[in-house]
Amino acid sequence: MRLFWAIRRSLIDSQVGFNRKNVQATEVFDSEDMARVFIKNYSSQVFSAGQFVVFEYHGQTLRATVTGASLLDLGKTDRSGNAPRPLGLLMEKTDITFIKASDSPIKIKGSSKKLGVLSHIDTSS
Repeated sequence: MRLFWAIRRSLIDSQVGFNRKNVQATEVFDSEDMARVFIKNYSSQVFSAGQFVVFEYHGQTLRATVTGASLLDLGKTDRSGNAPRPLGLLMEKTDITFIKASDSPIKIKGSSKKLGVLSHIDTSS
């Protein structure tokens, strides 16, 4: 059986909120800048749906839960097209969507370039 690598566009959907309960939201967080920090800290890391990541942003400890991913697949497929394992690699040009977690008072400002809070960050410049 011959195997080959499957490659797709890099996307991550995540719900984000404060890592600790009872934190009051005083600042509105910029989704584009948050995505830039996330990519800087976790570039080349493997992610899967359901995984959570704790990261610092503007002095606050945030928790992002990956709710969906269409990433560079690390799983292999065979010629019959069997689906790869649901693992992926975060890359510099990954599109990240931060959605407010339903149980969090966090405030997120969406991208001015795209609808919602979808953030495409080009870190090459």
